[in-house]
Amino acid sequence: MTKNTQKNISLLLFVLCIVSLVLACGPIKTTLAIKDVNATMAEADELNAANKVASAYQYWAAKEHLSKARLTHGYSDFDASEKFAQKAQKLADQAVSKAKKGKQLVYEPKLNGKSVEDKD
Repeated sequence: MTKNTQKNISLLLFVLCIVSLVLACGPIKTTLAIKDVNATMAEADELNAANKVASAYQYWAAKEHLSKARLTHGYSDFDASEKFAQKAQKLADQAVSKAKKGKQLVYEPKLNGKSVEDKD
């Protein structure tokens, strides 16, 4: 092989690597976005965001958008999945923020007529 042919082969391999990385970008970005939403939703769960008046809507909307992001990811529709994950992240962030501020519960769990949170 001549030196010129080796350069052409090296350039072709380099271009193929770049193209394969660009094509793999969709699944990677979407997977990372879904992972980030999962982490934020775990924080919202710890704050009991689903049961607080201030954050219930955002929590459940984020949960549904996350579910749709996972579904579309499973069908390899990575662009739609990423959009659903971004919307879920925005809602989950709002739910966490509002849950930190809000104290009032939508319902108060009771056991034998007493609040579960009472230590009596």
